[in-house]
Amino acid sequence: MNMFFVWLACLSGEPYSEKPSGPSSITETEKANDTPSQNWDQGQQHPPIPTHNPIWEWDAKGFVPDYGWFGEHSWTDVRMRVLGHMSIAGRDYARLAAMRNDLNLAAQRYAQLVGWLKAIPIPLDGHANAIAQTLIEDAERDAQLLKALSEGKSLTSQGDGLAALRQQYYALALQTKPAEDEVKALQTALLPYLKPDPALAIDAFEDFVSRHTLRTQLFKHYSDSLDPLGISERWGYWTDTERTRQALCMGWALGELGGDDWFNRLQDFQGSPLSEPNISKIEPIYWPTAMAEKLHSSDMIPDFSHEEFAWLPTGDSLIDVAGQPGPLAIGSLMKLGSDDTDYQTWLAPHLQQLKFTFENNGNVLEKLQSLLLLLDEQYDYGSLFYTKKQLRNATVRQLARAKRFKEAFAIHQLNFPLHHQDWACPNREGLLNALGGRLLAEAESPEAEAALLDAIQTSQDFLAQVTQAEKGQIKGPRPPQLNLPSQGPAANRKPPGAPHPPKQGPHPRQ
Repeated sequence: MNMFFVWLACLSGEPYSEKPSGPSSITETEKANDTPSQNWDQGQQHPPIPTHNPIWEWDAKGFVPDYGWFGEHSWTDVRMRVLGHMSIAGRDYARLAAMRNDLNLAAQRYAQLVGWLKAIPIPLDGHANAIAQTLIEDAERDAQLLKALSEGKSLTSQGDGLAALRQQYYALALQTKPAEDEVKALQTALLPYLKPDPALAIDAFEDFVSRHTLRTQLFKHYSDSLDPLGISERWGYWTDTERTRQALCMGWALGELGGDDWFNRLQDFQGSPLSEPNISKIEPIYWPTAMAEKLHSSDMIPDFSHEEFAWLPTGDSLIDVAGQPGPLAIGSLMKLGSDDTDYQTWLAPHLQQLKFTFENNGNVLEKLQSLLLLLDEQYDYGSLFYTKKQLRNATVRQLARAKRFKEAFAIHQLNFPLHHQDWACPNREGLLNALGGRLLAEAESPEAEAALLDAIQTSQDFLAQVTQAEKGQIKGPRPPQLNLPSQGPAANRKPPGAPHPPKQGPHPRQ
């Protein structure tokens, strides 16, 4: 873990795994240049992240042929990160067809996704294998489901979990008049999902090792809860509240089919005024999807709190913006982060202005750009990269939660062009394209499908580079060899009235 601060750009993605696939020059470089510096990481859940790190000054400007640079133990682990990105883009691509009621095309696209995912080499065991198998098997499950729906074949529920109950819902929804006792029995089967599981809390980890196990479980339950017919994921981190929300939507729809009215259960769950969707012109199999558009938990409404805008972002923005499963970002910014009280005082009036602009349908993009420029003028921290990223991500989340997807997409584009720490995140361009594709899909843009296909192609191009690097066919660029100083730069600017922080070195994790 010597390169902890090198791969902060991908804080969500510590190594999944298993056995290294060869030496990493990153590790060798760090061992060769191991000089004393203060170690702020004492094994705590969120190690402090300093304001400066010499490696952050290097801009690779492209793919780095070293898995250690990406914070992984092997090229296999890097591939697993990309597999997750492609799963999201491919699912959204399939669901766009399903949302147009072209179930046959949706089935074909799910099958195409299975082919894309199976083409990626995976290990025989371990956490990476478990996650890959989950995503592949559930894509196969939905390919078969959509094929049966498109051909009008009878549905037989397979397996267990929420996905199996969803298939039972579809079977009842396709009947002219389903039996009332069967409808109520399915509602009863959904009851265990109405209370989130504390073991799936995204901060339920103590260290890197326990995060591996948590991530695997999150992927399992996330994939089990996905709606195969529509894009109805939350904006922000995936939490087990999402299983509850999806179960409630099915129970609500079953009430319309002749079961018990679940309105009181919905009222107990939702965090904003609830309105009934107009389902009179929608086929019953789409009712849960329509209801998911209306049913929101308290953490799915716009939030302009300091923590929302100052917490550490993940490098894999699909996690903290678009609901891809993953533990909470690990680490905490020593300056300009959620625990910095001086920054909280400084940021508060700017958040109030941003919130006012948002609530009055003003130019949120212009207001955010002014704030980012002000930060650049007042601070020269290397960690400012993460402070600014979180401001962008948080603004995208609030606009998306308010269904202002075109505005959210415009702000999302501020992530480009890629630079500096961006290159330390596996497939950063591909995952950003996948996120942009979802925003366009939610905006009902005609460009959404092309954007999602571009995300998949970009991801495949990255994987091709991984294979070349694994074979030794790409020689550079290589990160510079650093003789790490014991003290970092002292030119740290500050908010008005705030004391200067102590000088710091890069403090690599030991």
